[in-house]
Amino acid sequence: MLTARAYLHAVVESKKVIKNCSPMRLPVTTFTFQSISDNKYTMSSHHFVKEGQEPALFILDAQHHTLLEPLLEWAPLVVVCNSALNEVLMWGIKIDVVTCQADDEVDVRQCISDQEPVQVVTYPSNEKNSMRSTLAYLVNENQRAVNVIADLADHHFQQAESFTQLQIALIDQEIKWTYYPDGKYSKWLPANTSLHIRRSLSSQPIRLQNAAEADRSVKVLDDGLTTIESSAAFWAGEVLS
Repeated sequence: MLTARAYLHAVVESKKVIKNCSPMRLPVTTFTFQSISDNKYTMSSHHFVKEGQEPALFILDAQHHTLLEPLLEWAPLVVVCNSALNEVLMWGIKIDVVTCQADDEVDVRQCISDQEPVQVVTYPSNEKNSMRSTLAYLVNENQRAVNVIADLADHHFQQAESFTQLQIALIDQEIKWTYYPDGKYSKWLPANTSLHIRRSLSSQPIRLQNAAEADRSVKVLDDGLTTIESSAAFWAGEVLS
């Protein structure tokens, strides 16, 4: 099994080989996002889809690439928002899908010419919500889960909660948040691990096993299985090491 560092090195070296080969190019695949409600897309040119066994990786905001290394180890579907595209291209990783407003499609296709084949997912220029559009696309592509890299704000959590078909994790530079729509979290954790809880309701009670509430977090008491349950959905945040 390749380590994440070896994987990234291999990608960079392969790009060098590609640039020295024949100038023949494969066409860029284009999807047109029509509606969030019906998840319809049109497609032209060649189309390939990874099997979706591993969570897709959606880079909404560019973060330092060291955060991505463990997420890239098993070669997930990599989706990049247009606003983060230029910086992500400098990291030397292979991009599978770029999402952008329809007016930006020509510029995007020029930027990704060395990455072909790439799928381009467009949404109307009056639609500012790239995250919602991208999650709808992933549902349409039968993806089961996605890790979203973003500078998180309240609206990211609110948008993600409407896509219960996906197992969604929201990741910033400090915390990985995972949504539990059924109100059940269960995981083996070492003692003194801190978890952050984001409730759906301000007065929402939670039930804890092998953990206790401390300030705005939950602290694991002993090494072992830790359970958090509630009658409503919630987010659990694990601090990144």
